Formats: sequence, C-alpha cells, structure tokens
Amino acid sequence: MITYGKFNLSNYADCLIVTDEKIANLYNISGSNVYLLPRGEAAKTFEHAQNLCRWFLQQNLGKDGKVVAVGGGSIGDTVGFACSIYKRGVSLLHVPTTWR
Repeated sequence: MITYGKFNLSNYADCLIVTDEKIANLYNISGSNVYLLPRGEAAKTFEHAQNLCRWFLQQNLGKDGKVVAVGGGSIGDTVGFACSIYKRGVSLLHVPTTWR
C-alpha cells in the first residue's frame, strides 16, 4: 500500500534517518539519529556510503534496525546502497520528496 502525507518525525523515533540539509530544514529533522548527506549527485560516492556505514556502526544499528531515507533520488540511491551492504542488509524505508 502506498500512502501520501506529511513526514512526521515522531513516527520514526526508533529509526536512523538520513537526509540532506535542505530537507532537514524544511521538515525540521534533527537529532542524534539524523545523518546529513550532501545534496544531489555529490551524495552518490563510495566515500559517502562508507561514512554512512561507519555512522551505522557508531549508532549501534543492528541487523534488525531500520533506516529512513528522506529525500530525492540521490539520497535514496546512496542510503539504499549503504543499507544493502551493511551487515548484509538492514531494513530501509524511502520517503521521497521529489516526484513528477
């Protein structure tokens, strides 16, 4: 089922959230469970995926943990890749902010 609505941060308090600065400011996303990637294609590097995996480790993300990617395609691509290789895969929820 696909539903649409405003992103409510309180629904994801037990998740790690990855987004970019513009989206974080727009939706007032902040906290120790939030990681900011650069906007656009600049986010899509192996170095950013590596740093994201290191952050997952620092946050003690377990195999049963959940990650929420809030943003456009570049955020989704980078977070999706990192989630797929971290501990051979962790749960990921995409919250797209761009659509046509």
